Amino acid sequence: MDTFTMTQTSCLNDREKFITYKTYDDSSKLVVIGDKDNLPVENATVVYEGEDATTNSDGIFIFSDVVVPNSGARLRVNKAGYFEAFRSIDPHADNRSLDVRLQSYGQTYLFLATSGDELTDPSGASISIGSGVFELPSGDIYTGQVTSHIGVLDAQNPDVNVGFAASEKGHTSMGQVKLLEHYGTMWTSFKSAVGSDLNIRDGSSIILRFPKPAGNNSPSTLTLWKLDETEGHWVEYGNAELKGNNYEAEVFETGTWSIQRGFDFAILEGRVQNTKGLDLERARIAISREGSDITRRVWTDSEGKF
Repeated sequence: MDTFTMTQTSCLNDREKFITYKTYDDSSKLVVIGDKDNLPVENATVVYEGEDATTNSDGIFIFSDVVVPNSGARLRVNKAGYFEAFRSIDPHADNRSLDVRLQSYGQTYLFLATSGDELTDPSGASISIGSGVFELPSGDIYTGQVTSHIGVLDAQNPDVNVGFAASEKGHTSMGQVKLLEHYGTMWTSFKSAVGSDLNIRDGSSIILRFPKPAGNNSPSTLTLWKLDETEGHWVEYGNAELKGNNYEAEVFETGTWSIQRGFDFAILEGRVQNTKGLDLERARIAISREGSDITRRVWTDSEGKF
């Protein structure tokens, strides 16, 4: 049986410094948009259940009179220079705020589709692309210049399960829902010379390489998950094999990818108070699984609950 260690701290970090909490009722949803460095993202477009809004200078927007269907709701966030973010909202969750982080484009790569290329991110992640693997949305083979961006989130990022890319739960090929332990995420973008999204042709593929996380707990095989942009959660795609210092996976389509281990899960609820019995808001709760180098973090709400 897995055992867990839990710690908590009430120290404010850069994330709390810019969040301005406002009074809002049970039918409102507070959305906070930040980047990988915990800084607010202003003028991001947030689309929720057919409504759209723009974040303020604190990266915040409040949707009023929110009704979340029993099947859940979907939220989409986009801004130029960032990969689009997708989130699913659990109708049974009692929290009224949603924390979403955007991954910036970072380095730009240019190459000819007829030549292919080896794209290497400063993090050590890489993509091997053969010649002639792309096609236009029309289905025609693309032979021009490709503009590509890679975004990488490693397992040592302390906020890895707070708002990046999708839910921390994944749907397996057998229809099961698993809690995911993150080992690396890679965003990919491939566009034509006129800005059209490029797809991978039938029968072609590209190779993704994720750097092995620091630490000794590195299984030989990890499950590869793809972000379902319609549902806002991860779906099982295949496997990534450890080869040297990288996990390698072959994929036959573009998208957002993650290597993660899936576990059965339980819901842990609690309340944090100080010695005077007063609730502590925005206290950080850290939980780690024995034998794992990865820690999960959440924050308490206005009543000190998590």
